[in-house]
Amino acid sequence: MSMTVEAAGTLLGRQLGEEITYKPGKKPGPSTSTYVYRCLAVLNVYWNEIAPNCVGLARGLAKTYNATKHYNKGKYPEQEVIVLSSKVLEYLVRLIALYLVDTKGHLLDKYRKAPGLLRLGGWHRHLAISFDENGTAIPYNPSV
Repeated sequence: MSMTVEAAGTLLGRQLGEEITYKPGKKPGPSTSTYVYRCLAVLNVYWNEIAPNCVGLARGLAKTYNATKHYNKGKYPEQEVIVLSSKVLEYLVRLIALYLVDTKGHLLDKYRKAPGLLRLGGWHRHLAISFDENGTAIPYNPSV
């Protein structure tokens, strides 16, 4: 799913505000989180309380993907983080497919407002994990 999102982000091209997700350094440019951000930005759907915004969610998904892919270069993500990330990526890929086939955007309308992705919200509450602005996995404590 992560590779599909990277490819989709490349095809979608540059999005407003994506620079915040660029890798720093002498040659700043798009990172894994940039490609995820591009997909999230075009969809503009309601992701419940999984992350405070698209940047936090993009960073969280990218961190989980990279930590899993490069398992021998640092800390491996917790099981709950991997499961939540995979569920979000699954929805993201499906929603990108809807976005690409529906030029008017009507198929995405119901996901653009609360409660949006009900099943994903259930997974989120069950796993009790969210991502903060930096994409760090944090415990989810519902206010209700």
